[in-house]
Amino acid sequence: MKALILERIHDLKKETKPLKLVELSIPEPNEDEVLIKVSTVEFATLN
Repeated sequence: MKALILERIHDLKKETKPLKLVELSIPEPNEDEVLIKVSTVEFATLN
């Protein structure tokens, strides 16, 4: 699955694109957990 991750805290005045697009394996939930599939996410950026 694709994910946007924040590897560290960034100063948004210096770094305008702090998120990194990565490919991760699909997690396997434990017996007391559920896996929820999200197909789209929308978020606002600071301009």
